[in-house]
Amino acid sequence: MISTLISNSTIKIFLSSEEMRFYNIKFDDLDKEKYETRRFILNLINEIKSLNNIDLSNEKLYIEAFEQNNGSCLLYISIKGEKFKKKDNISSEIVYEFETLSDVIIASKILWKNMNHLFRESDFLCSNQNYRLIIKSYSKVKEKIRNCLCEYGKEIGTDDITASVTREHYTMVIQENAIELLSVLN
Repeated sequence: MISTLISNSTIKIFLSSEEMRFYNIKFDDLDKEKYETRRFILNLINEIKSLNNIDLSNEKLYIEAFEQNNGSCLLYISIKGEKFKKKDNISSEIVYEFETLSDVIIASKILWKNMNHLFRESDFLCSNQNYRLIIKSYSKVKEKIRNCLCEYGKEIGTDDITASVTREHYTMVIQENAIELLSVLN
């Protein structure tokens, strides 16, 4: 992804055909009503934050998309305000622990059905004693996720250190899209 700040309120983004395949989206599929498009835009917002330290998560966005050669895409993302705001910590990792696999599956089904737009990634890990989910969510929606999960497991922490320790001492079972995959199990 090549992103260029072209004014205080507009960023230009070029995505190659390989990057479009990575995001699992085609130009013809871009539609603000589709879940895939919203997920794609949320991923782009996160990448822009990482690369340019620009937080678009709380802005009204104006997006223009132009198809380029061989499946690549050119996007212009603008905001209504005077200039982009630079912020930190738009997302965080929530670590939840569960006693049974059944609790993890039930919680995943509920999260995926009702709140799949509130988190970006999820990892499922296990040890000899219990199971853990690491959910990368947007900071402002952590409370909604907590309210859903508190019935099935207990919160271990909401920081990068807790997530890192879990990844180090637990066995990774499903990486990145755990809640989606667990939600289809019976």
